Amino acid sequence: MKTKSDSEILKEVMDELGITNASHFSRELGYANGSAISNILRGEKGKNISEKLIAKITDRYPLVDKLFLRKGEGTILKQNTSIELQGDKTNYTLNDLPKLTLQLLEEQKKTNEILMKIYNRNL
Repeated sequence: MKTKSDSEILKEVMDELGITNASHFSRELGYANGSAISNILRGEKGKNISEKLIAKITDRYPLVDKLFLRKGEGTILKQNTSIELQGDKTNYTLNDLPKLTLQLLEEQKKTNEILMKIYNRNL
């Protein structure tokens, strides 16, 4: 038995993913218009999260937990999911994401500094 309505489940997933527009979300999932998602969000009778929709969401967003989509239980995003970065054989988890983000920002800052030096030399 579900602990939340399909509307609540879908809204929480969209919030977690930072998606604010149902039409945009629908198109990302391969629907021609936004009605598939909007109808569920409005709680229209007979409109629910189907196995097909669960497959579309988890194919597009693999970190979204299927159990949460089915029952509203557990966490929205899978825990301890390994992430393999291209060319890097280290297995990362979601817990590593903040550290990786900071490293990426530092590398971007260094790259920008180098580009500015090259640009200033060519003036």
